[in-house]
Amino acid sequence: MKTSFKFLIAIATSTVILFSCEKTQELEPMLNSSQKSALQTTSNLSDESMKNVSSNNILAVGCEVYSLVLGGKSGTPHLGGLDSYLANVDMITGNTTATSQINILGIPVKSVTGITKAPTPATTPPAIFGVTGINSNFAGSLLKINPTTGLAINAGSTKMGNVNIFLQDIEYCFANNLYYAIIEGTNRIVSSPNGLSWVNVPTVIPTTVQLNGLTFRTIGNITTLWVIAGAGNTFCGANYGNMWELALNGAFISINNYNAANTIWTNKELGLDFNSNTGCISRNFVVGSASGVLSNNLTLCPALPALIGTGQIKPTYDYAKK
Repeated sequence: MKTSFKFLIAIATSTVILFSCEKTQELEPMLNSSQKSALQTTSNLSDESMKNVSSNNILAVGCEVYSLVLGGKSGTPHLGGLDSYLANVDMITGNTTATSQINILGIPVKSVTGITKAPTPATTPPAIFGVTGINSNFAGSLLKINPTTGLAINAGSTKMGNVNIFLQDIEYCFANNLYYAIIEGTNRIVSSPNGLSWVNVPTVIPTTVQLNGLTFRTIGNITTLWVIAGAGNTFCGANYGNMWELALNGAFISINNYNAANTIWTNKELGLDFNSNTGCISRNFVVGSASGVLSNNLTLCPALPALIGTGQIKPTYDYAKK
């Protein structure tokens, strides 16, 4: 199959592209009296990789975005026992400037697999939603997280019908008011009106493919869904990560290639973002890595990505806009 380039000219030449699929609904899980009394900060930064960042002021500003950082390297399904943090990442330098550990009533939540922001209705601080995979100590849950303290509330189980499912890389799209996610360790994309009850989004992505991240891109009034797999057919060279562009109903549009410079990155590419904030810096597609690499690619195949920052990158698994 040949690579489709029909959107690459628009990516390369556009300087202002609206990122329109962000998270605009907020779930309102009920808190009991014990939960309300337990609203407290937990800053157990026990993992060695997190000791050089601040545990204060987890409020993304300027060119920063929220990122999901785990205390260790893992592909999907995520390993169990990995401490989970919300961090601020500067999209110019790649530096991690602050972090808070995700916890429920003071118990660290292990192996969170995806995050998305919920800016409406407005909350102070803004809420972050998270999902957990099969190996978490709170497996198959939707979390509502205070990014300043890391305190999370379990909003319920993620299900398809009556069956529990385990998700990664949750995102919200206001173009159709649906949440999207990947069933952990598979090629399957699902959608939901509330983050709890999910249905399949039919696609042509082969069952042999393991998807690692998803995001949305809007040009004009057209919003499309993009997903990345850490490995696939090579269109650009020896090291690669396939990217599918899909309509919001899952219909195939194109297949592209995120041409990485190192096979380790593509094997553990986790967390895909589309960042075109020209008030900060236009990054277009940004890919995180469990291997501690953050990179972006303005034109996709055949161009190599550019590294964002050096020496400060944490194992990054997902993003949420500020």
